[in-house]
Amino acid sequence: MPENIDKSTEGNLLAQETNATEEVPEPITSKKPTVRPVWDGNFNIWWLLSTLSLLLFVFYKGFPFLADQWRASNVGPAFATHMFTMWVLVLGCTWNIFHSPSHGKIYRTTHIYVGRIAYVFGLASVISGFYTAWVERYSQSNMGFRIGISIGGGMQIISQIIGYYAIKKKPKNIRLHLVWMHGLFFGGCLIPAMMRLPTIFGASETPSWWYYVSPVIALVMMVLSIWSHLRPAGAIKWI
Repeated sequence: MPENIDKSTEGNLLAQETNATEEVPEPITSKKPTVRPVWDGNFNIWWLLSTLSLLLFVFYKGFPFLADQWRASNVGPAFATHMFTMWVLVLGCTWNIFHSPSHGKIYRTTHIYVGRIAYVFGLASVISGFYTAWVERYSQSNMGFRIGISIGGGMQIISQIIGYYAIKKKPKNIRLHLVWMHGLFFGGCLIPAMMRLPTIFGASETPSWWYYVSPVIALVMMVLSIWSHLRPAGAIKWI
């Protein structure tokens, strides 16, 4: 600063510079929302196809079938328990596969409580389902269906036990939990729905060979969904 400017003038200039700096507004920056949008989940085509199949199975096939059986007085306690608990399990698994705890606090809390409810209802569903298939509504006909649905029930029990152990052990094994919860969703939930797809889409009856093919298709979809879910950040996630 030139020497001919006195001290008072120098002070005024410094004050003006300070005020000018303080009056500059903060740059406008975009901030990510604190709550993740509900549609921004673990999406992939295998989850979508499974969810659509399950919704058709529950709402298009399940509700009307149960209503017809109820009117015909053909609903025993085990069958009624299985149908109700299965619907709760399906909806819980569909949500928890799509939204995991890493998506935010609200999703973490929801995931925990939905998971606990689904676990209890899942155990009730598989126990009542086995009893329904092999005792309460047993017949010599349609044996392929009983075998196929029992495969799904067995996978459901295994998935629930290992998945529970993986998330409760110290330290938690998140990857193992994720894999076996896919087993619960695709094995325990999707296999029964897949076996009914022919009749859902208008077939008069399900071909016997489909009871053995559909569990294999469901398990292949499970593997592809796990592979999609575990792909590194930045990779295509929808396939």
